[in-house]
Amino acid sequence: MPVQSRYLRLVDIVEEKKFKALLRRMVGIPVIALAILAALLLVEIQALRNSLRGVEHADQVINADRELIKLTVDMQTDVRGFLYTGKSEFLQPYKESVQIINSEFTTLNQLVSDDPGQQARLAAIHRRFDEWQQQAEHSIELRHRSLPPLDIGEGGYESSLQRNQMRASVRADHDAFTAAEAQLRAERKRMVERRSGILVITILLAPLVGGGLAMFTSRQIRLLAERFKESLDIAGKRAEALHEQAELLDLAHDTIMVRDLHGTIRFWNHGAEEMYGYSKEQATGKIAQELLHTIFLRPSAEIDAELLRKGRWEGELTRATKDGKPAVVNTHWVLQRDKDGMACGVMEISTDITEYKRAEEESKRSKHLLEMFVENAPAALAMFNRNMCYVRVSKKWDEVCRLEGGSILGKSHYELFPNLPEHWKEAHRRGLAGESLGAEEEWVAGDGTKRTVRWAIHPWGDSGTETGGIIIFSEDITQRKQTELALLRSEKLASVGRMAAVIAHEINNPLAATMNAVYLALNMKNLPTEARRYLEMADAELKRIAHITRQSLGFYRESNAPARMTVQSVLNSAVDLLSSRIKAKHAAIERQWEEDVEITAVAGELRQVFSNLLANSLDALDDHGTVKLRVSSGTGLKGGQRCVRVTIADNGKGIAANLRPHIFEPFFTTKGTIGTGLGLWVTKEIIDKHGGTIQVRSNTREVRRGTVFSVVLPVEPTAAARGKSAGD
Repeated sequence: MPVQSRYLRLVDIVEEKKFKALLRRMVGIPVIALAILAALLLVEIQALRNSLRGVEHADQVINADRELIKLTVDMQTDVRGFLYTGKSEFLQPYKESVQIINSEFTTLNQLVSDDPGQQARLAAIHRRFDEWQQQAEHSIELRHRSLPPLDIGEGGYESSLQRNQMRASVRADHDAFTAAEAQLRAERKRMVERRSGILVITILLAPLVGGGLAMFTSRQIRLLAERFKESLDIAGKRAEALHEQAELLDLAHDTIMVRDLHGTIRFWNHGAEEMYGYSKEQATGKIAQELLHTIFLRPSAEIDAELLRKGRWEGELTRATKDGKPAVVNTHWVLQRDKDGMACGVMEISTDITEYKRAEEESKRSKHLLEMFVENAPAALAMFNRNMCYVRVSKKWDEVCRLEGGSILGKSHYELFPNLPEHWKEAHRRGLAGESLGAEEEWVAGDGTKRTVRWAIHPWGDSGTETGGIIIFSEDITQRKQTELALLRSEKLASVGRMAAVIAHEINNPLAATMNAVYLALNMKNLPTEARRYLEMADAELKRIAHITRQSLGFYRESNAPARMTVQSVLNSAVDLLSSRIKAKHAAIERQWEEDVEITAVAGELRQVFSNLLANSLDALDDHGTVKLRVSSGTGLKGGQRCVRVTIADNGKGIAANLRPHIFEPFFTTKGTIGTGLGLWVTKEIIDKHGGTIQVRSNTREVRRGTVFSVVLPVEPTAAARGKSAGD
């Protein structure tokens, strides 16, 4: 460790660029020279090996050609012997050579595959040999058919002469092939001799190069030693100057620290002692980051790179004092350079901003809490600046306004709602002037729907100064208003029902007396035909009135307890209730069932379900439309329990696809001000209470236009359904 420390201190003192240049020359040049020499040796050795392999390859080609010539001569001799003697013993060696010679040609062709010239010569030899072999085979065939001696007059002499010429041509081709390969071998031999000479010269030069490198390295070491001595003298003078500067810096109130490029503290002023709690003796010689446990907001490598590039760096750091407390400082680093412009250290001037940062964090926390409060407020809340641009909004505000297109912060309220009524703009101006106000009214949301809202406007800003903007509080009370209207209508309907029951009760007594009087009149003797007809018409209408009064009293007095009944009877009573509307529409009611299906349910509630569905079908029908009522039984729902399916189908206008998902929602209506939006919602609630299901299919196209509601109810109520009925 002491040797390493001394080495680092020397590196700090020596001028870095010159020191590195000396080291590069002292180490790099000998290494490069030796590498070049070694590379030359390797290149020459490899070239010599390649040349030797070339000579060896030429010898293989020449030997293979000689073997081919020998086989050719033997075959020619065997053929001549057979032709002159007629003995078959000469043909046996010939036939064996025929089998061998083709493989010899193949081997020789592979050996000269990299030499197009030799390949062409070998191809010519092969071609002439094939011609000779064909001539020889022909002569052998003739000799087999001729009687010895050979008849020269029949062409034997001429055939022999042609074979001799072919043999001479083949031999000449072989001589040209061998001569070319021999010439190539001679060139490669000369190359081997030349490479051997170069290799010997290179080996002889190696000691001379080594000696020169040794002399060069010795000289570079002497230069390096001289440079160290010069640097030591410069370092002494610089130390004296730094000592004088340190005395001045020690008087400053700011925290000032000087460290070398390795982070070791060289100077520690009185301000640093007071801030961090370490004395000069305790801090000097320590690594600054380790002593103060420095935490960087950026990677330290990036900060060092910027410091070396720009010569200065400014930022915030978190450090620990002697007693472990965190201290946030705003620090300025300045790179120190020597007279040659080389970096030699860093001066840090720091200011304690711990209290400022704590106050800033507290402000951020308060701001964040305010933003969270505004964003998650259960009411529609929005903050605007003086230009009526959004500063902050709650989630509820987005839901109420139903705006699309992402964040609205920074956007103008008047651009998002260009058709805003003038009295609202006036309210905004009054709020910006410092007035608080509010009201309830109707307005159109961003998606075009009409809403009822209760709103309030309050100015915001520092007291005693101009308002910074306004806060608008808005509560969507549309559903509450609709609920109030629905309750009012329900109360009116209940009052009408009670009044109808009272009227029906009061009418019932005189109605009975009137019906009895008509009955007696009808039974009179000698009653004129015209009078009897009028009395029968009066009797029928009186019975109809009696039926209506009984139904009115039945609705009012009907029990809420489940009871056995037939589904068809409930459907028929619903049809009777709406008979006047059916006649007004000239609608046809088709009943499609074969036998009565009994069910245990609350009759009044089922009648309300079927009346609501039948009334909706009549509203959707054009004149002379048709409503089909179907009843069937089977198994379904959960657990395979017995159930009854009631289908009410019409050929009316149908329900648009985008409206179907909402038809069972409360207060949703497609009838404008005529409907309450409660009929289908109540219908579904009753069916759910009975443990059943309701589904809808609809088509708005001209072909097969209409709507089908399918209600499935259990024949016997489930335990959950009985519990709901008991609770009711």
